[in-house]
Amino acid sequence: MSSVESTTPQSAPRALEGCGVDHVAIIVRDATATAENYRERFGLAVTSDEVLEHLNVRLVGISTSTIDVQLVEPTGPGPLQDHLDDKGEGLHHLCFRVHELEPVIDALDEDAERIFPGGLGRRTFYLAEKPNGVPIELAEGAPRR
Repeated sequence: MSSVESTTPQSAPRALEGCGVDHVAIIVRDATATAENYRERFGLAVTSDEVLEHLNVRLVGISTSTIDVQLVEPTGPGPLQDHLDDKGEGLHHLCFRVHELEPVIDALDEDAERIFPGGLGRRTFYLAEKPNGVPIELAEGAPRR
């Protein structure tokens, strides 16, 4: 069994240094029922609930003491509904909170043209590469509630 290097190589970009995980997103068919299940089973309350019409999605936020969970419910046709139809419910993406998107995007040699308005009124961005098949989102702005 090989071990993972515990130090960052000098050549690796440090684009996310000092940033934290903002949320883990789970794509679901029914965010209301899923949120109720999280409340009943784990005592977790909904902290946000919004519909982003430009993305055909409802986003329901659930907070724990250490991380937020975002329930992603497609509200119409588009990439999110296609993802749900193809892969079913489950992990959708991992989001890192950054102070400012452009410097991080530049450091990762990504295209800033793909910045878009996301949940909670924040600017967001998805990396082109999906490490281990998991989409990575970057969200700019305020830390966790």
